[in-house]
Amino acid sequence: MKTKFVNGTSSVIILKEANSGIHTFVFRLEKKGHRRSCFVMDLDTNATYREYHLFDVISSSSADIVVSSDNLLDNRIISIMEVTPGVYSWEGTPRKDPTKKQDDEGSTSDDQATGTRSLGRWLFDALSKWMPLKRFFDQ
Repeated sequence: MKTKFVNGTSSVIILKEANSGIHTFVFRLEKKGHRRSCFVMDLDTNATYREYHLFDVISSSSADIVVSSDNLLDNRIISIMEVTPGVYSWEGTPRKDPTKKQDDEGSTSDDQATGTRSLGRWLFDALSKWMPLKRFFDQ
C-alpha cells in the first residue's frame, strides 16, 4: 500500500520511522516547490505499531509531528503544513471518497453497509440476465 508525503512548508523536512524508540531515516523532503518535495512510501501493512516522525531540519527539536501507521492506512496523501513559524501539522486525503455512492460493481452504499442485498433484489438481478422481462410478465 502506497502513501504519498507532500511537503507544503518552506523548510526541509526529514521523515524517520520509529519503532521501539529507534528512529530510522526514511527520506528527506525538500522545500515546497522543489522536485523532491514529495515522497511515495510503500507501507508494509503487516508492520504494526510504527510511527513516522517528521522533523524540521533547522530546529529538529520539539518541532516534529507524528503520523502513525494507522494514519497511513487510512490516507493516501499526507500533506505537511506550517501552521505558524516552527509549528507543523498534517492533513490527510482519505483513500476512499466518502461522497461516492456506488462502487465498480454497481452495489449501493446500503448494500455495502449490510454486506448483502435482499434475496428479492438478488433474484431479480439474476433472472433479468437470462430472461427478457417482457416475456416474463406476459405469461
